Amino acid sequence: MGANISKAERAAPSLTKADAFAPLGDLPLAVVTHGIPFPGPFAVLEKSWGQGQAKLAALSTDSVLLVADRANHMVQHDQPEVVIEAIRSVVARARSRAAAPLDKKRDESAESAGAPPRA
Repeated sequence: MGANISKAERAAPSLTKADAFAPLGDLPLAVVTHGIPFPGPFAVLEKSWGQGQAKLAALSTDSVLLVADRANHMVQHDQPEVVIEAIRSVVARARSRAAAPLDKKRDESAESAGAPPRA
């Protein structure tokens, strides 16, 4: 544990501030957090962990906060299905965002060529 704490202490000062990360607008975002509290000496982190995860999710107006209720910190091992759900959710939302402007451009292009707009 000591080595990990010393690494955190050496982090760039800009990353240790509460407001270190800028808002993401409506960028699709999924934050996955554990449901089983940290064990032993890491238990002290639980005090503010949930609040930190909520702040991460709040960076985007298009976010979801998923709690892996049967997982500790290694969610990808304890409940991989939650991680898969998060990834699929972000990909689907990103694809729908990317498709919308393309559909509009196709409609505008078709209209300028004399075709009726799509329903």
